[in-house]
This record gives sequence, C-alpha cells and structure tokens, in this order.
Amino acid sequence: MISILLISLERTRERVLRRAITQLGEELGGDVFELDILIESDVVLDSRDSIVNKIHKADVVITSHILTDELVDHILLGLATHPKTFQFFPFSSSGRLMRSVRVGSLRFGDIQTTAPTETKENVSLTRVRSLLSKIADEDKLAERLKDLMTLAPKVLRFIPGASQGMRYFLESYLAWLEPTDENTNSLLKIILRLSDEKYLSIEYRTPSSFESEGIYDWRSKQVIPSLEYYQNRTKPNNFPIVGLLVPRNAVTSGDTSYIIDLAVKFLENNIEVIIVFSETFDGRKAIDTFLTNRSGNCIADLLLSLTGFPLVGGHVKSEPQSASDALTMLDIPYISAITLTHQRKEEWL
Repeated sequence: MISILLISLERTRERVLRRAITQLGEELGGDVFELDILIESDVVLDSRDSIVNKIHKADVVITSHILTDELVDHILLGLATHPKTFQFFPFSSSGRLMRSVRVGSLRFGDIQTTAPTETKENVSLTRVRSLLSKIADEDKLAERLKDLMTLAPKVLRFIPGASQGMRYFLESYLAWLEPTDENTNSLLKIILRLSDEKYLSIEYRTPSSFESEGIYDWRSKQVIPSLEYYQNRTKPNNFPIVGLLVPRNAVTSGDTSYIIDLAVKFLENNIEVIIVFSETFDGRKAIDTFLTNRSGNCIADLLLSLTGFPLVGGHVKSEPQSASDALTMLDIPYISAITLTHQRKEEWL
C-alpha cells in the first residue's frame, strides 16, 4: 500500500483524490493507495513533531497552495529528515517548497542545469528548465502557470529517457492544475510508476487542459463557450438573473454539487442563475465575456461570488479600487458569500 500525504489550503483536491483512488482500485482489482490529509487552517503550527511524523510515514507528499511560513518550515524539516525513499510533488505557491521537488530522479538542481549542447532534445529541456526556474520563484508563480500548461504538452515528447523525472513532474503538475477525473487518474498512475517497479509499464493518458473560462450549465453539467449560445439553448423566462461567479477548480474537478444545489434553490424562488468561471483572478473578465450582451449591458440583476477571492486580484494582491470602479460601472448589487477574503495570518488560522 502506497501512502500519500496531501497538505493543502482546502479540501477540493482531497475529494477528487479520494474519488480517483477508489476508481483506480476498482480498475486494478484492489486498493493500492491510502490517503492522509492536513488542511492548513486545521493545523496547529506549534505541533511541529506531529507534522514531521506524518511526512515521515508517507511514501508520497503533495503540497498545494501553502500560505504560512511556519508550516513551510515544518514541511521542509520533515522532507530533510525523511528516513526513506519518497516522492515530493510541490504544487504550491511557496518558492521554497517548489525548490524541494523530488519526482523520480528530478531535483531542483537538475532544473537549473544548462544543457551542454543544442540538440533538439536539449533545447527543449533548456526551455523547460528555464520555465520551471521561473515558476519556482513564488513572485512569478501565478503568471507562469498558464505558460506551463501551454508549453508542457508541446515539449514532453522531446524529453529523453534520462529525464523522465522532469517529464513526470510536468505531467503531474498539469494534472493537478486541471483536476478532472481523467487527469487525476493519470497523476495516480504516474505515482504508481515512481513508487513500485511492478507498475512501471502501467499506461496512463497524457493530462489535458480544461476550458480556461466559460458558462457552467448546471442543468446539463456542461461548459458553454458563449452567452449567446447559452441563451439559445436555455428556455427563456422573465425571472431576475443572478450572475454566479464560481471557482474554476470546482468545475474542472466536478465538485459542483453545492453550486447546483444553490442554483436549484434560486430557481425554486423564481430566480434564474447563470454560472460563470475564469482561470484568472480578475472577475471582470468573466462578467464582461459571459454576463454582458452585444449592447454592452450586463444581463445580471445581481452578482454573487463564491470564489473566496476579491473581485479583482488573487489571495496575495487585491485591487479594491479597480473592483470598485467596475462595480460602479455595472451599477448592480455585488455580494461575496465569503466575506473575509483578505486577512492577517492570525485571522486566517
């Protein structure tokens, strides 16, 4: 049994992983993974020994969007003193964790190495190393994620056998960024290949990208590419419209039950809902693209955000004046269902 420890800011990925682990167990005729999880907001940061012990028991450690320096310190201590061979997948906004990547033979020192010759393969490797070095810089992480998603599928086919660790890391990173059931299945199979020799030949599908933005049709559970197309396929009514901004990873992972429940409740009260998402931290893009008609008017009577982020800016860079200007132009009510989107570390914990 291969032990995975997930250390994460929130539980969306836990649900996706547990579902994929169950499905893979059915595919292989028996369970091969056990999953333990640490949620950052639940962790008592002075319980360093407990965190380190959990890391030591794991064969695979995955981190995702860790915010506090104290927790990063504990994780790095656990990795540095790990008593056995293990894999570390740092899908995280912390540059210090990114620099501790351990996937197969891949280490961060390999990422920074310059290819000695300009063969087709080494040129590709140099591009990948350059990109990963920039991603490992936490200040540039957000702007580089899309670069990774775009570049990885193009260059992976050029990665030579000696650099399979880099290939596995790129593919696993893409699978994590796009957490569909198929991609998560591929991630688990990559982990199997790295963790147990008897699974070296197991086949997996190359992870693929999901729509970067769109309208989520909660009735059909499909992503619709435009407002006009959505309106043509939806039975019209004269109900007021709520524009619902949701996290993209909820749509990609299929973790939409709470969103659908909310839409049903609105409809029961004669309120129509149009659900929109975008990969950016700028909610204005989703509003302009999917809630604005050809005349330039917003069709929503109210905006409701479930993203957990400010309307403009991510968890590290809010732009309240830009958000205020946009809402003034729209001249409709805006409600954030998660009201405390920016706070000090003590308030977060």
